[in-house]
Amino acid sequence: ELLQVLCILRQHVSRGAPPRAENHCHIESILGSLFQKYFCGLLSQLLRGRRRFIHAHQVTVHAPGMQLPTPRGTRLKWLNKVTRMRWRWWRREIRNIHHSAQRGQQEGRGLTVDHVSISSFVSAWVQNNRETIRGWRRHLHRNPELSHMETATTEFILTTLREAGLDPRALPSTGATVDIGPKDAPMIAFRGDIDALPLEEATGLDFSSQNPGVMHACGHDMHTTALLGACALLDASRNSWSGTFLALFQPAEESSMGAKDMLADSLIERVPRPDICLGQHIMPGRAGTVRHTAGPIMAGCDSLRICVFGKSAHASMPHTPTDPTYIAAMIVTRLQAIVGREVAPHEFFVISVGELHSGDKNNIIPESAELVLNTRYYDPALAEKVYASLERMVKAECAASGSEQDPTFEYYAHGEVTDNDATAHAPVAEVFDAAFGSDSVIAAPSTASEDFCYLPQAWG
Repeated sequence: ELLQVLCILRQHVSRGAPPRAENHCHIESILGSLFQKYFCGLLSQLLRGRRRFIHAHQVTVHAPGMQLPTPRGTRLKWLNKVTRMRWRWWRREIRNIHHSAQRGQQEGRGLTVDHVSISSFVSAWVQNNRETIRGWRRHLHRNPELSHMETATTEFILTTLREAGLDPRALPSTGATVDIGPKDAPMIAFRGDIDALPLEEATGLDFSSQNPGVMHACGHDMHTTALLGACALLDASRNSWSGTFLALFQPAEESSMGAKDMLADSLIERVPRPDICLGQHIMPGRAGTVRHTAGPIMAGCDSLRICVFGKSAHASMPHTPTDPTYIAAMIVTRLQAIVGREVAPHEFFVISVGELHSGDKNNIIPESAELVLNTRYYDPALAEKVYASLERMVKAECAASGSEQDPTFEYYAHGEVTDNDATAHAPVAEVFDAAFGSDSVIAAPSTASEDFCYLPQAWG
């Protein structure tokens, strides 16, 4: 029961609402009086011939100045030694809490709590606010918006943060920022993306997308919800942490332009410079696990539009034109030869043909064909080598088929490799391991891509 009292005290502290400052220095005396008031009778009964129970459960306590009855023929000296040891342990734990409070007051912040206490507090807070958080996520999922068009989503974010008592700022286009804590303190920036994909939802959920042809199929509704929840939770527990938290609600991640647009909207001038930037992405895998690693964790990417040219003619006379559809088909098959024969087996590179457009009439050979490619990689130098080989091969195919016009190449939607800094990862991994235990897992690099890294790069 004494341990329960101590646990209650710890929970009270970790929730950011510790006992009043004038009571901190009286914690020992308060608990001492509790011993006297509630445990003396119990101890008297136990020490009067119930020694086996005492030895098995180790519930004996000897508070300073507390007079215990002397039972006949008991091993009182041994018992007193055990009880004094356990009392010293309890007193030490209580003093640790008190000293932590004093340090927090001296440093201008609240009580510091260990990782387990933080994890317990977060779990309790989420349980108490589960329905509200679920409502946020379902509202966002029901009302998805495409990249560069997230006006209603931005307004929902601003309204939710204001209802929580915070002071968010809208960005000139779409997206928002909010900071919690003093401007001159060490700062952590956390990015959450807010846009959806041009897909028709067919899940049948009661909170399915209400916007035809638009769906949160990449999890950005969850990212936005998580960042909103983090803002509310951190604001509710300001006394238990120090520093400043900067939330960045980023638009247009799917177009790989959102982070660049935020920077073009003078983000660096609008908010203080963070000391570290964090981001997250939900992924397929065992539910409940948190995956992280130093080094490359998400791939770099590029999109490439290739246009090849020929001569148009009627489909009944294929010997007269230069058929660009045939050239495009040969290019599709040759692309994988580059990966298979010019990229080392231990290196990673992917080329996928996502679009192939050629003509619009079944009996007409068209004048041109267009291929749209997407690439993924972890090594930018390897990407440059592959692109040189790709352009050489496409030009050769056009020449081999007698095309009289050079092909064109348009590179766009570039995404940098998300390469986690090892120094920044170390404390994150330590906290994850302490808070999540076996659910904290070292991640294998993902072949998906992000534009997150432009933000920390811009701040240097």
